Amino acid sequence: MSKNNGGPVFPIPAHQVTVGGVRTTYEACPGMSLRDYFAARAMERLASDPQHNNDLESIARRAYILAEDMLLVRENYK
Repeated sequence: MSKNNGGPVFPIPAHQVTVGGVRTTYEACPGMSLRDYFAARAMERLASDPQHNNDLESIARRAYILAEDMLLVRENYK
């Protein structure tokens, strides 16, 4: 397994918004890891394959294997 998870994807900093004179403060959200993002995208594709759509655990495991492979390739291209 890769030593790093690729870092955060889609983090949102803490911020304030004023709408109609009402100020709302939002806490920061670190986002998901790049590994989780890669796995989610891979899972979409795997789940759409009729051969795999009845074995959800297998789909999830394969998605994370693919995500890990993508992270390793990414590390080698830096």
